[in-house]
Amino acid sequence: MFRSKSFDMHRPIGFGSLSRACSMPNIKITMHDARMSLVVKEVDKNKAQKNVSTILYENMLNKDWLYEETSEPPDSFQQKWNDRYDESRRALVNILEEISRDIRPRQKLEKDILYFIAYFRGVPVGALLLYADGGSKGASSIEHMATHSGIRGCGVLLIEAAINKLLQLGMSGKVRTIASTNENARAYINMGFRHIDQYELILRPAKRNDKWNFIDGHYKYIGC
Repeated sequence: MFRSKSFDMHRPIGFGSLSRACSMPNIKITMHDARMSLVVKEVDKNKAQKNVSTILYENMLNKDWLYEETSEPPDSFQQKWNDRYDESRRALVNILEEISRDIRPRQKLEKDILYFIAYFRGVPVGALLLYADGGSKGASSIEHMATHSGIRGCGVLLIEAAINKLLQLGMSGKVRTIASTNENARAYINMGFRHIDQYELILRPAKRNDKWNFIDGHYKYIGC
């Protein structure tokens, strides 16, 4: 659901829709290309809710993004693709549920909730929900992150934007998260995260200059 060097997107005629018109992963891009194609913005709660709903209910329709069942069992690639689709949908639903709550969880009251959306040619394709911790020793928490199942190179750009926003607010750039699957954990580790325990990981970009550069007051991911 997160970073990769492949990019499986084709935008057909018509705003706000994406299709699987390109055959599965057949477009290889570099991180530079991803930066040229994807834009991450901080948004308010209402826009985040609208954009995540667009990804979930308009841009990820089953008929466009799932391999259809046939009399033949799916091959390993098709099964992984469909599993990725299901995982993306679950994560997007979780974000919507979190955004829709009128009252923050008690343990989160002292923290600001920040929303980030990634766009591909103006179409929302990814979201990150961050609880910002202003404590001098604390690490902010990536509560949820999800991307369109057909996109690559999106997750790390969302994290990059979140880290730099924390610096802008005068906070530590450290972020924590929970990996729901082994595949997600591997993706986070590739971004420079390290395990705290079996499920929780932390990123200290200042200590990962093999993955992150600090230039002009901003962190930039370089670990492709």
